Amino acid sequence: SMELAKRFISEGFNLKWAASAHPKSICDMTNEELEILKRSGLTRLLIGAESGSAEELKLIKKSIDADMIFNISRRCAKHGIFVCFTFVTGYPSMQSKNIENAFEFVKKLKDYEPSHEIKLHFYGPYPGTPLYDLALDSGFIPPNTLEGWAEHDYYNILTPWVEEKYHPMLRHFNEEYYPYISHLKTT
Repeated sequence: SMELAKRFISEGFNLKWAASAHPKSICDMTNEELEILKRSGLTRLLIGAESGSAEELKLIKKSIDADMIFNISRRCAKHGIFVCFTFVTGYPSMQSKNIENAFEFVKKLKDYEPSHEIKLHFYGPYPGTPLYDLALDSGFIPPNTLEGWAEHDYYNILTPWVEEKYHPMLRHFNEEYYPYISHLKTT
């Protein structure tokens, strides 16, 4: 929050902090506001960009577009604010080309501003979420035990519409662009 950042500055706090933010919130900020956040000690933002595909962004009702993601990347880098962008691929009802396009988009974003991190996950259906019924209609068979749900991990393919060939591609991408997760068990 801008009030909190201004308070950190006025009180002379010397701390580093991080926050999660909706992409639109960052796009709506002025350069002066971004500079205030930086001066207050903000060093890292976690931003759920979700996708660079207009079709997927419409499916998940995320009111952003690819240009906004690149704008955030450029502006935050200019102000010395590190961003970890998270993306999801393998949405229900989407074609395999969308997965390949996701890899291309996130690589392009990383090349555009290499200082930021990018994490890419496979879509994982969870009861009560907006796309859960669509996932069921698309052939997802949910675990029938609590233990089964405990093993539900969005770094692994959980859905029948995502081909197994994409699993090593996602693992390689994350090891290259987000090395902190290379230790995760992926099968």
